Amino acid sequence: MKYINKFSALVVLIVTTFALLFAYTTGLYKTFTIKLDDTYVIEGVSDAAQGGESTIDVEERDNGIYFKCNIVAEYRWPYCELKIHLSPKDENGVFQYSEGIDLSEYEEVYLNADYTGKDPQRLRIYLRNYNPAYTDLSVDENSMKVNELKFSPNKSPQGEHFKLTDFNVSSWWSGVRELPKNLQGHEFANVSLIEVASSGYVEYGEMEVLLHEITFRRFYISKENLLLATIAMWVGSAFIYLLLQSNLYRIRLINAKLSKARLLDVMHALKIEKDKIDKMAKRDVLTGLRNRAGLSKHFSQCGIELIEKKMPFCIVFIDIDFFKQVNDTHGHNVGDDILVAFSQTIYRNIRIADKLGRWGGEEFILICKDSDLKSAIHMAEKLRLVIEAKAFVNDLKITASFGVAQMKVTESTRDFIERADQALYDAKANGRNQVKANSQ
Repeated sequence: MKYINKFSALVVLIVTTFALLFAYTTGLYKTFTIKLDDTYVIEGVSDAAQGGESTIDVEERDNGIYFKCNIVAEYRWPYCELKIHLSPKDENGVFQYSEGIDLSEYEEVYLNADYTGKDPQRLRIYLRNYNPAYTDLSVDENSMKVNELKFSPNKSPQGEHFKLTDFNVSSWWSGVRELPKNLQGHEFANVSLIEVASSGYVEYGEMEVLLHEITFRRFYISKENLLLATIAMWVGSAFIYLLLQSNLYRIRLINAKLSKARLLDVMHALKIEKDKIDKMAKRDVLTGLRNRAGLSKHFSQCGIELIEKKMPFCIVFIDIDFFKQVNDTHGHNVGDDILVAFSQTIYRNIRIADKLGRWGGEEFILICKDSDLKSAIHMAEKLRLVIEAKAFVNDLKITASFGVAQMKVTESTRDFIERADQALYDAKANGRNQVKANSQ
């Protein structure tokens, strides 16, 4: 009977462990869905407010909110967008944008929409955050932070989940505001307004969108805590077992101590394994960008797509000019601050599909997915001008050199990287602050 009880307890532990792991993989989520009915004030806005001639019609349907736009080229930046006001109105009918919704606890947003219109069939979603540190609507009606995500509705007919960390602060918003470093990133603590807008590069004519769902979600328990709880359950169960065995079978005390020692060895081995995993972190500590290990899978993925789908991709090496002089003159703390600000500037001015990483020191690498050499050179030149025009820490002006290369089907990753590195060398040898490409 005692063996049956032990076996039953072991079965319970194993079943419980698998149940916890299954619960994590299938998802135990806390969710918050934006109701697309009369719960919130929903309205359509177009460039007509700026003197344009684009129009938008909004209609509430059983399966979501439908809006139809006619984009006209009268305004310099024609657009139309759907505004969902999450803030209440006061007694005078004025929106109280300071009373938004805290979405910072959520990890993902699920977007489900149907798009009918000309290519590119893309939309933008803005999560507008109110923060009195930079928001003063009486002076600047556009001072709520613009957290932006671009997505293609028809890419996933059943909808798609996006990480909130994929949102970027729009460069057109941040570029005209001097914010302290701790306020430069995305914010979701007081979201007062959600906007679903036409793409920045939109064809003129009609487009129709049926917005089915916007839902935010997060895990009730993180993977790390779940694993710790599982280990604690096993360790706790083992300890209880040893305690009961020591009370019931004192003559087996030596064996119980040996079992405990083996258990401690397992815990020590787990700690060593955890330390190894921590050392294999794929993010650069200073800038938060991917390091070489973090970029390896993107190289592999782009290489596979190049072979299987004939999808071109390029890399751009970026090197801060005369960075050693900055360190020698202003100190390494200022140098570190410039590296962080430099990486953020690059990140805010690239496409969402591009992957930016720190290659080492003052050298960065940009993987341009689905880009040929001409497009990558254009992107590099755009970044060069942005950097040249920007004032960094302590109003320091810096420049950067760029080396561009496009991957060939027949070459190795090593040769590909060496060609881009040679292009960077040529840019530096030719006077710096320029873009050079290697097409050999």
